[in-house]
Amino acid sequence: MTLYHLAQLSQPTGPNGTSLIPQQVNTELKRRADALLQRGFKYSSKEEEEQLGKLKRLRADDSDHESGMADYEILL
Repeated sequence: MTLYHLAQLSQPTGPNGTSLIPQQVNTELKRRADALLQRGFKYSSKEEEEQLGKLKRLRADDSDHESGMADYEILL
């Protein structure tokens, strides 16, 4: 359940805000998540959003012993 919701939350968008994922994929993600909900699986959207935020952060260190966090995206 978490995997399907993370996939939906992390979809890339184009410059005009539309999803770059084909509609067929979005429809299938929703169908599978709905099937799990009907079987009684639970999920926490707040937890998933926090988890996604952690997955999208990268620790960045430099030679001056400064450190920080940065958002990143990987295009496949």
